[in-house]
Amino acid sequence: MATLVAVLTGACAMETHELATTPAGVPAPPAPSRNSAAVDDPIERARFACAVEVQRAQNFDPGASLHKGSPVGAVIGGFAGASLGALFGLIGDISGKAASAGAIVGGAVGIKAGGLIAFDADTAAYERGLAACLAARATAPAATAGLVEYRLRILNVRHEAFASFLGPAELTDGVAGTGLARLADTADAGELGRGTVIYDRHLAPVSVPAARAFGAVSVEPRVKRSAGADVWGEARWYGAPGERTVWRITVRNPRPHEVRRIGLSDATAIAQFRPVLPPLFGGRPEAAVVLPLSLVDDGQTRGTAGTLVDLTLDRSRAIAALVGRDDNPTFPDHVYLIVTHAASAATYEAVVAWGERTLARDMIEPRAD
Repeated sequence: MATLVAVLTGACAMETHELATTPAGVPAPPAPSRNSAAVDDPIERARFACAVEVQRAQNFDPGASLHKGSPVGAVIGGFAGASLGALFGLIGDISGKAASAGAIVGGAVGIKAGGLIAFDADTAAYERGLAACLAARATAPAATAGLVEYRLRILNVRHEAFASFLGPAELTDGVAGTGLARLADTADAGELGRGTVIYDRHLAPVSVPAARAFGAVSVEPRVKRSAGADVWGEARWYGAPGERTVWRITVRNPRPHEVRRIGLSDATAIAQFRPVLPPLFGGRPEAAVVLPLSLVDDGQTRGTAGTLVDLTLDRSRAIAALVGRDDNPTFPDHVYLIVTHAASAATYEAVVAWGERTLARDMIEPRAD
């Protein structure tokens, strides 16, 4: 790992990077069947605009709802558990021990239940606001003249659920099979189970200095978070073909820690990849790489993050992923999505599969060929 950092740092120091351009050219738009930006449905556009407005007005955050309800649930559950434990403990004259055990068990149950209750209540309030907005809205915001609309959709799921949609042959890196298409369609239909989706991870553009360091343009998008059955988070913005934009996935709760696999859209379908360490010398560029977070942060500080991307990621792709892994295994991965604007309206998609980090996985990282 230290050797890799030294090689990439030296390469970044020797190369320069031009702002907001991609030498590999303008990529093709993603799979036509999932390119909603090219359809320009006025009803769907109005629904997205209302979702953004209502979420901003309500300060809606599913992850915060789960966290907010947990302490309240713990107190209520602990009190109820202690009371029941003391009551039944009188039978065996162990009321004190029974009360302690009841408080522990009841508190643990209350943490889960309280978070889910708050999540359901806030989601119901959001859906009522969304329905009211749609009823009052006659038109959607007009497109910006001279620019092209781009969309980025993300879905954060648990790795076990992600892998359950894939057949044995589809576990190979770069394969776009029917399993991922079925996962995306199931998410579109709002039929993914509650335990499958990770609601506390949201899409956001990087800061202006970070965008400059990545050789990207800074944008002011409208962003919708996942909510209830609408499990896709989505950002929409206007730009010019060939420009680069960089996005990050924010994380509220640290677990699960690690990006195991990531599905990325391309010109034909969604293909899945494992983030891999780039080879020390030679090799081919990858769709998804994992690098030490300290190296990624240093690139943003020095303004060489764009060169780092060009050295490791496949620039012919419309969307690629850079994962920054912290040396502290208790901290979650930092995910950056690098999007290169297509020649026409385009919708990019990323399905991120998160899993728990273990000591064995920290010791052996997959490396690109």
